[in-house]
Amino acid sequence: MSSVHTAFTVVAPVILLICLGKLLAKLNVIQPDFVTAANKLAYQVTLPGLLFTAISQADMFSLFDSKMMLAGLLGSLLSFLLLLIGTGWMKVPHLQRGVVVQAGFRANMGIVGLAICKGLLGSSGLALASVYLGFIVPLFNFLAVWVLLLFSTTYISQGKILQEVFKSPLVIAVCLALPVSLLAIPIPTVLLKTGELIGQVTLPLALLCIGATIKFGDMRKRVRLLTVITLAKCFAYPAIVLFFGLMFALEDNALVVLLLLSVAPTATASFPATQQLGGDKVLAADAIALTTVLCLPLYMLIIAFL
Repeated sequence: MSSVHTAFTVVAPVILLICLGKLLAKLNVIQPDFVTAANKLAYQVTLPGLLFTAISQADMFSLFDSKMMLAGLLGSLLSFLLLLIGTGWMKVPHLQRGVVVQAGFRANMGIVGLAICKGLLGSSGLALASVYLGFIVPLFNFLAVWVLLLFSTTYISQGKILQEVFKSPLVIAVCLALPVSLLAIPIPTVLLKTGELIGQVTLPLALLCIGATIKFGDMRKRVRLLTVITLAKCFAYPAIVLFFGLMFALEDNALVVLLLLSVAPTATASFPATQQLGGDKVLAADAIALTTVLCLPLYMLIIAFL
């Protein structure tokens, strides 16, 4: 029961912050201009700070499990390709296609996933999950930025897309953090604490803006795309990653961590990224809210059978 309680206490506050954002928007405390400015702040400053701090402090060598990393890499790439092909086959509108693809595989591992792993497996689970996060987040961010730019409001050549991907604050933060982690470069405590404080702003700020952007009355207009996203993120992506985990004969904590992280809802970071890179921000907000609500019973069900 304690593990089920952990799942509830981790996910429920995320849901409540989204609801609070919706309420504050109704009361005109949060207005559209604030959402735009806050998303820009999150995308360019607070989220890169969060990524840099998390990845740079992960011990990439001592807990590196090549089979686990390969399972996550192949599962994520296959999911991404299937979504890319599937959305083309379904003739998803250009502006929404990138949003559907990234929302269908990009998981909120850094917030929800890590907390669930820590609550269920303790410090050993948290350490293993952190190293996996440091490995898979660069892939997530590269693919997400690329696909959002590919299906942005204006045509951009492939060469220009690659340039923009490497200019993304998210990708830059990851590229700077990886050598710091791998080479164990020390960071002054003052700078590290500052980075942690900057990173802590990301989640509540993004969730409030997501809540303010959600339009429940219009969800029925997007039910087809939201169904695709939900099925992909909550069921198909975890199943594909789990398949590769079993294929590589992962056992014990490695397999459990892989499953718990893959079940995490659509990444909160996908919302500010979508707005900044020219995607459908309302669809992105709806996807995060819907998958976050659904992941709570899913975690409880999984934990009950572990």
